[in-house]
Amino acid sequence: MLHLCKLWTEAGLGDKEWAQALHMFETELNDQLRQAKGGGGSNTEAREGRWTLETFSMWLLKRGRRLRECAMWFRAFDYDHDDMIGIADFLQGLVAAASPRTPGPSSPCGLVMASALFRLLDLEKRQSMDVIDLESLLGDAQVLIGPDFPFTLQQLSQRVTDFEFFRNSFLPRLQGASAFRLRVFGPPPPE
Repeated sequence: MLHLCKLWTEAGLGDKEWAQALHMFETELNDQLRQAKGGGGSNTEAREGRWTLETFSMWLLKRGRRLRECAMWFRAFDYDHDDMIGIADFLQGLVAAASPRTPGPSSPCGLVMASALFRLLDLEKRQSMDVIDLESLLGDAQVLIGPDFPFTLQQLSQRVTDFEFFRNSFLPRLQGASAFRLRVFGPPPPE
């Protein structure tokens, strides 16, 4: 719990957001429980207090994301890799996707953000990325690699799937890009 609290404050989130996050999690979990009871079956995961992909997707869709994005965001939030989103997963995911601050890549908050973004981009399953895919990723995210970046696109494409390289060299360029952010706190996104 102390780890989560430290991450939360390092991310620039406060008590108000903490209360909102807990309320969001509990509300969706209650909806999941209600649906499980209505279906007549017993749902072990719902009783354990964790979200299924379906519950997470319903929450994510309310944040303005598309259905086709839900599975990747789910993987990004699933920090313990158990195919469920528990409260610790959820809070860490919010640190990664909704924090108002940009953490340093070597900070604990930067590690959480790097881990989520690495999975969101599906880089852990690749040996490398071709330049065309990298250009597409950058274009979709509306991220420019300026002349001050020490690597060419070819060099970047060959090394971007190495987590430590990603965390230390590429993550700072991606942080803050709207493609990797969720609107969680504040007014809902426009319809």
